Amino acid sequence: FRLTGIECLGKISNIPNSGVFNQTPITYAKIPYECTSIGSGAFYGCTNLTTIKQYNKSLSDYSEGETPVLNDISRVTTFGQECFYNCSLL
Repeated sequence: FRLTGIECLGKISNIPNSGVFNQTPITYAKIPYECTSIGSGAFYGCTNLTTIKQYNKSLSDYSEGETPVLNDISRVTTFGQECFYNCSLL
């Protein structure tokens, strides 16, 4: 079994500091609309990470059967030190 991506669901307002995803082999990350902060070293050393996207609205606001839309992470306003360190494919 090999983890290839993460999809954070729910109303997570921040991705915590180091140790969460650092040095995992993920290639993509999908983060909640509510997320406005990515902690220091959160994706540190994720050398395969190519894409990080954010839902365009809260998951609870989607209608049944509606396909979620992902955008860039422009709602994230706080980036911790080295949160994407060594993510050269991103």
